[in-house]
Amino acid sequence: MKISISLKGWLVVIAVLVTLGATLFLQIDTVSSKGDEDRASVNPTSPKLQEDLTPPRLEAVNLQWGFVTVEEIESLNLAEDSELEVVRDGLVLGKLRVVSVEGDRAIADIHSLVADQVIIAGDIVR
Repeated sequence: MKISISLKGWLVVIAVLVTLGATLFLQIDTVSSKGDEDRASVNPTSPKLQEDLTPPRLEAVNLQWGFVTVEEIESLNLAEDSELEVVRDGLVLGKLRVVSVEGDRAIADIHSLVADQVIIAGDIVR
């Protein structure tokens, strides 16, 4: 019996693994900072705090496969085939096309990039 997975299927698997790794890193950082008295007592991973302060951002970028994951997308009201812009310091760096929406995250193909520009995790999405 042969099992085959499409390219989109592999991209979803990779995006989920990247997301799980980022989530685990944030949880470890939060636990390790609890004993640090120099830090504020606000939990930076609190969903309410992130919703209020964090605009949608690129969570992970895979230039080799031409896709990104976007976090904190609730304010964007996304659906498949939605178009997004990637912005840093007020400059548009590229355009994305959403291929999948799951909860507060989306997977998008890199549709175009401005010449001599690179998009990176943390860039703002609108």
